[in-house]
Amino acid sequence: VSLSWFEVAFTEPIDMKTQMMRCLGGALVAASAATAFAAATPCGRSDADTSAPSCASLPRMAPALLQRRSEMQQSSSLQVEGASPLTVLSWNVLYTNFDCCGGSANKREQLANVIAEADVAGLQECMSEDELQTALGERMSKAPNTDMFNCVFYKSGRVGFEGVSGRQYLGDDARDDYSERYFSWAKLSFEGRPFWVFSTNWCLDGPCVGSAGGLRHRLSAERMLEKRRELGAAGLPMIITADANSHAFNHDMDDGVQFLLANGFEIAGKGPFAGGTDYIFVSKGDWSIGEQSVGPPGPALHQPFTVQLSLQESSPMRASPEVGDGRTSCEGFDRWPDIDGGVTCDSCTALVKTKPYGGLCDAYCASFGHVCMAAAEEMNEDCEVKSSHQCDEEIQGTSDMLCTCSSPHSSEPLSTTAPTEPHTDPMENSGTHAPVDTGNEPLTCQAYSQWPSIDGGVTCGASSCRALVLTEPYGNRCDKYCESFGHVCVAAAEEMNEDCEVMFHAPCDVEIVGTSDMLCTCRSREVLQPTTPGPEGPAPTPAPTPEPTPVETTLDCCEPYGMWPEVDGGVTCDACTALVLTAPYGGRCDKYCESFGHVCVAAGEEMNEDCMVKYSEECDVAIQDTSDMLCSCRLPSSAGTCPAAPDPTLAPTPAQTPAPMPAPTPALTPALTPAPTLAPTPAPSLAPLPLPGTSRKIEVLARQVLVDGMPVHLKGVAWNPVNKGDIQPSDDFNGNVERDADIMARAGINAVRTYEAITDRAVLDALWARGIWVLNMVYVSGGSNTSSVISKVNAVKDHPSILMWTIGNEWNYNGLYYGLSFQESVSRLQEVAAVIKQQDTVHPVACIYGELGGLQDVAARITDVDVWGVNVYRGKSFGDLFDVYAGLTSKPMFLGEYGADAWDARFNRENLVAQAEAVGNLTEEIMEHSSLTGGICIGGFVFEFEDEWWKDGKGSPSMHDTDGIAPGGGPYPDMTFNEEWWGLVDIDRNERPALEALRLVGVPTAA
Repeated sequence: VSLSWFEVAFTEPIDMKTQMMRCLGGALVAASAATAFAAATPCGRSDADTSAPSCASLPRMAPALLQRRSEMQQSSSLQVEGASPLTVLSWNVLYTNFDCCGGSANKREQLANVIAEADVAGLQECMSEDELQTALGERMSKAPNTDMFNCVFYKSGRVGFEGVSGRQYLGDDARDDYSERYFSWAKLSFEGRPFWVFSTNWCLDGPCVGSAGGLRHRLSAERMLEKRRELGAAGLPMIITADANSHAFNHDMDDGVQFLLANGFEIAGKGPFAGGTDYIFVSKGDWSIGEQSVGPPGPALHQPFTVQLSLQESSPMRASPEVGDGRTSCEGFDRWPDIDGGVTCDSCTALVKTKPYGGLCDAYCASFGHVCMAAAEEMNEDCEVKSSHQCDEEIQGTSDMLCTCSSPHSSEPLSTTAPTEPHTDPMENSGTHAPVDTGNEPLTCQAYSQWPSIDGGVTCGASSCRALVLTEPYGNRCDKYCESFGHVCVAAAEEMNEDCEVMFHAPCDVEIVGTSDMLCTCRSREVLQPTTPGPEGPAPTPAPTPEPTPVETTLDCCEPYGMWPEVDGGVTCDACTALVLTAPYGGRCDKYCESFGHVCVAAGEEMNEDCMVKYSEECDVAIQDTSDMLCSCRLPSSAGTCPAAPDPTLAPTPAQTPAPMPAPTPALTPALTPAPTLAPTPAPSLAPLPLPGTSRKIEVLARQVLVDGMPVHLKGVAWNPVNKGDIQPSDDFNGNVERDADIMARAGINAVRTYEAITDRAVLDALWARGIWVLNMVYVSGGSNTSSVISKVNAVKDHPSILMWTIGNEWNYNGLYYGLSFQESVSRLQEVAAVIKQQDTVHPVACIYGELGGLQDVAARITDVDVWGVNVYRGKSFGDLFDVYAGLTSKPMFLGEYGADAWDARFNRENLVAQAEAVGNLTEEIMEHSSLTGGICIGGFVFEFEDEWWKDGKGSPSMHDTDGIAPGGGPYPDMTFNEEWWGLVDIDRNERPALEALRLVGVPTAA
């Protein structure tokens, strides 16, 4: 704080500052002395003639220091009980009141007269804090760097500024067509107690409609709370002022509003504009909410409104550094993570969330360096005990639990700083970590050699059970990571600099976003006897178990197992061999070993989730119908220095770490040649669905499409085979159908959706021969006459592979690629559907729409459409898509496009694992909502089968570029459309793991 005072005073570094700091020491003393010195200097007085020659060379520091001293004196008088509450204002002040957009000083003066009545103001559409500061004069002070859009102002003397403020872009996937969207923050203080103010304005219209808009609002809320954690503000009282634009999403039921309400906030007040779209939220348990007032809009459209807020005595910031009852002592509750609804009790007990800690109070207490003393289920979201439990007993069937946590050092504060140096204990590669008596609850876990996906080998000491691990395979969540090898997460964090130093903590079940790695603390499910107090007091801590004798391990042949990705269940064997997952690597060990810079020397299927070989395979042959495989991987530099791979006729002995290597024997090093195409792989057994054939009766009944009375489910792919060097619409169906259809059939794909019409019957014959339906696009461009569909329909309407005709492709976004208005597009598509019905009474007509916004009205107007396809990109889950669609129309639906691309714009490289994860997850959600089992969805089409190199308008169709032409965000994990990287196979038909992920999801059996 003292440094920030000096930076206000001195416009350039000078020796005087350094000498004063050294001599005076204390921050308050230094600031007061500097103030006195400045005031005593002739050039430093506020009434001095600073243009005088004797003053010209001196910094103009006195006015700022004197003002700061005055603020300090005024602030000190506020630290009394019974002070009047804060008046907090939220107001969208309208961008047209600022010079950028036709405003005037007169209008801003009208705004300022209202704002100055508040103690704290969080504004929206504030285009210049400086212009508004000029209008406010000395009545209010700006929190710097909070414009444009969401300025924060405070009343100096009544409210203090703690030196931290700023703003952040909410992201392309949270903006709209009007503007980019931001949020701002400032750390303030009242009655000597710090609190935070955030201000924001969420998107509206354009891409921000329907459930897609709700998702954008939720993402906005999530990112604000992520920033709160990053700033270290999670334990402090907080106010959020927001123009949430929630009137477009059922007001308080808006996804963003609901996210805040579900994560520790409550509504303190609402403005009346548009039925209540302006909010003041406050953190639960921190504030007493008083009177609300609403004023006239003045030169703005929205009405300003204020709420009276008082900091509660029981707010976490009122807690002493340690609390307790004499028997139990602990840190203040502001340091406790995941307290549910702010409920705290006597005797170091709080109501906390169960999910991040597996329902275990010992895991919860250990997460912040405490020891569990008691565990219970509460009666009614309060401190009354319903049932008592052991500390290591999982409390099930509830979202929260009462945990009593004790500090192991009641006489001295606990350190929350993690080790700053990666640990290189030679014991870490063998055995189970024995507990070390560090004064904290001991943690036990498997040796780090058994931990998957450790990033760069960074671990934080044997007794910490913490390592730096990759985020991507586990959805950025430490609970998922720890579960992957049979452990329980007890703490999660983002690291500072690829080491063990913590930047910020997060709950175990919350995604740590925007990073490639995270610090996870994992505990074995087989825990030691807890230190639960008995009749005579706490049980003694078990004596430390001696560490096992270290096993020497050579790194000449392969990297330590802690650096091997996707090890299944932590199973590792002799001779650089491990049991690994098949799905991300297409069942091939050569692909697996290459993924971390090794070469494959042996491959096999295991007997029973162990190291026993059931049968062996060549490295480049897919191991079929299994979730894991045994791969032997060597460093390319290890030729001739390592033992031979395990004899496939002998069962390797299971081992937790590589055994000492025998004397070197010659070993062949496989050449790193391009991988061959996967061998044919049988698809999972599918439901007995009807296949294409002659004389089929196709009908739409309720939420299903029936063929000869049997419902179909489409496990489909978008197919648009544009060859390398060509551009749309030069689809080469004929030249690609044989090899493409073979790959599709092996993956269990039973339908394709096209973007141009297939009228070549030979192409349809090839698809029909492999049991693949065709949804044939016959009208995509508004520049074509409605009659253009007649020849396309009549050419192939008698072919048995045709299931439906499709018209339009997310035309609500593109005006049918011809500049038609929305209403013109609606009319055109109704005309086209009617023409198709005149030519063909057998096949249904489907229309492809973008997301769900406005679909209810459109479906009611385009009456000749029988089935709706929707293109949806919402990360790796559809969220409430199916529930919302069910309320819009009674007609069946399918996903016209879904999936993820293989390029990760965050790191500028391929991310095959993330693509496979998204495709697998999304396909499973579609199956869960299948019309075969009572759902509303008849299937979906992954976008897309193969890469298209023509789509980057700034690149070349002969090059694989990393830019796309589609706007916005949505696909997992980078929320960026990387248009030339969407294929389940690349343009040369090399298969990606996402194809295998699709293959592994079977079609449900019809009810």
